[in-house]
Amino acid sequence: MQQGSAIRCSNCGQPFNAHVYSYIDAQKDPQAKGLLVNQQINRFQCPNCGNVNVVLAPLLYHDAVKELLIACVPMELNFSKDQQERVIGDLMKQLPKEGFKAYMFNPKRALTMNGLIEMVLGADGVTPEMIDEAKKRTARVQKFVEASDAELDALIAAHDSEIDLAFIQTFTSLAQRLVQGGRPDMAQAVLATQAVVVQKSSYGKELQQQQAEQEAVVQDVADRLQAMGAGARREDLAALALDFVDDEMRLQALVGLVRPVFDASFFDLLKQMESDAPDTEKPKFARLNTLLSQYIMLIDQQAQLRVSAAVSVLQSMLEEPDIDAAIARNAHAIDETLIAVLNANLQEAQRRRDVQTSAKLKAIYERVVALIQQSMPEEVVLVEELLQAPSLDDARAIVMDGMAQHGETLIDVMATIAQQLDEEGRTDLSERLHILIAEAQSALGPSA
Repeated sequence: MQQGSAIRCSNCGQPFNAHVYSYIDAQKDPQAKGLLVNQQINRFQCPNCGNVNVVLAPLLYHDAVKELLIACVPMELNFSKDQQERVIGDLMKQLPKEGFKAYMFNPKRALTMNGLIEMVLGADGVTPEMIDEAKKRTARVQKFVEASDAELDALIAAHDSEIDLAFIQTFTSLAQRLVQGGRPDMAQAVLATQAVVVQKSSYGKELQQQQAEQEAVVQDVADRLQAMGAGARREDLAALALDFVDDEMRLQALVGLVRPVFDASFFDLLKQMESDAPDTEKPKFARLNTLLSQYIMLIDQQAQLRVSAAVSVLQSMLEEPDIDAAIARNAHAIDETLIAVLNANLQEAQRRRDVQTSAKLKAIYERVVALIQQSMPEEVVLVEELLQAPSLDDARAIVMDGMAQHGETLIDVMATIAQQLDEEGRTDLSERLHILIAEAQSALGPSA
């Protein structure tokens, strides 16, 4: 939960309004949790001079699933013990009244924001050793960034076995934090180093090769589907699935491309085909049933996660009194899933004749649609296009055309979206962006 506050820039003295978090519900507002663990909570850039101001404020963190309640009153506030207790008591009034449990009477205490973050990560299974490893990885990235060209080549060779996806992603995360901190020049240096690491490390080369292979498989399956024509029947798709029963990568691509086809009627057809097949062929049908069920479950779970995330985003918009500010803050999360969730909630509110909720949902819907149709930055549109491009080569062409018009700004947008995808666990998409970021930065040359 956020509260509107007037703060004064520590650099230029300009006052401006900011929405300061005082309460984070991990289930209702996973984005706020993401800001917390990435050390971006309650950080606000001055609209006048660009300086990033950190607001130290009491914060209550609640994760009902893990039965975790943590209160943080930063030591820097110099509150007395009585003041701390009163503040924590006020914060706890924001807890939901229903389902109150014993653990909620006595929150754990964190003396610093870093301490709070470590407690939250610890509850998620992130051990102190893992946190320490992440810190070491960041320090290593900084060492790479500060190295000369010759030193960088030597560092890549010396640490080649340690360079993995987490290491590559650390460059993007660091660059994004620098952009948010008003240092795009340093962010470009980080991305330039990342480009060299991707090009010269064993893992970077493997990453590009894997991406190319996966895209070739998807394209091959798409071509075979297209060759069937618009009149393709379930029997044709069943035969194609049987062809792929021993090629799991192609079978998974098939499910991803035409998921709606694999309904109850399709499995009834498979059952009939198995019944008619000779005994020697029956194991193939059993294996196909098992694999299809696994892939369908995986794809449906991913879709459900996207819906859950969209519901959380919409809830945060509804709780925000300033609709425009809420939409601006969640612009990166606006997609077809959010539109569908928004539309469904609007229809339900209208069915219940909830005039107040309907009016706010309608206002959000109209603004979101207008944003998509008219106000979406061209760079974001380009990134959406390259993510949907059928192959890495097609995506490269989009990037090169976009770089001619938008230059380094496009790289910054790509880095922002890559970090968001990483945080959402959508590494299939973020890997493509990491490759393209590195290639685009390399194309700019060392002077960028």
